Amino acid sequence: MTSSLREYGLIALLIAVSVGGYLLFERNKEDLLSFSLDAIGTKLVNLVDDETAKIRIAEAFKRFQQQVRDNELRPDQIEYVAASVLNLTKSNARISPEEAEMVLAANLVDQPTALPAPQAADREARETFTLSDADQVQLGKRIESILLFAEAVQKSDSANLHLVHFESDDKGIRIALDTEFGNQWASKSFEKVRQNLDESRLVRWEPRLEDRQKAEIRRHESHQEALEALKTRQANSTFRVADEERLDLLSVRSKLRSMGVLAMPDSADFNKEIRVIIESALAEVEAAFEEEGVTISLESDSTRSVN
Repeated sequence: MTSSLREYGLIALLIAVSVGGYLLFERNKEDLLSFSLDAIGTKLVNLVDDETAKIRIAEAFKRFQQQVRDNELRPDQIEYVAASVLNLTKSNARISPEEAEMVLAANLVDQPTALPAPQAADREARETFTLSDADQVQLGKRIESILLFAEAVQKSDSANLHLVHFESDDKGIRIALDTEFGNQWASKSFEKVRQNLDESRLVRWEPRLEDRQKAEIRRHESHQEALEALKTRQANSTFRVADEERLDLLSVRSKLRSMGVLAMPDSADFNKEIRVIIESALAEVEAAFEEEGVTISLESDSTRSVN
């Protein structure tokens, strides 16, 4: 009898330990991802230059987090937002509420025709994506590891910031480091985060990363300047190439790209559209001169390098 009671007691203990372990795992699984996203959301809100709109962006991010909990977003969509926000933070950017909403919504829609409204993320009938427990834990760990590195970079010499770029592709969120960052990487400041990042293979090294990033910034800035000039010309004449709202959207997207926001899923289509619009505008100007008997040939950097 005593032996049987002892066995039942052991079984009950094992069940309790198993259930407790499962519940702890479930809580840690959710807490890790939730904690990491909370930090990303705080950074996004702090980027907004309109103090009265910060609550609006905080609410928008809560809706984004609910989509994550409801398995409506793929990991790459979540990591896209995280990497973009970290790049904006690194560049000490200040953005409008509408631009913050675009960072959240741009990877959720195929062809937005205007800046997304605050409720844009609340569309019905979304496709759902089921993440395994292990995948959810790994996603939380990846974002947490990147966050810890980002904090270490922000605390280090500000001259190092241009040697770092956060990216996200089919392999997930990663850190791209210029090879010139090697000495800082080996320093004690990064000792705590270095091992975990190396083990997780979340870092890639690129010679002349700084030069490539500067070229990207100049390219997108030139796109924005051309689009803004076109908007001004259209506003002051009967000259028309594109709808004003469309020009606004393309201009804002170019601005965000120049500030570190990652390429959006439909960027190829948008870049083609920018090229067509600018080329059409140049053709209109050439035609106007030809009517006056003057032959010219105009070419824009924006039309040569939009890709």
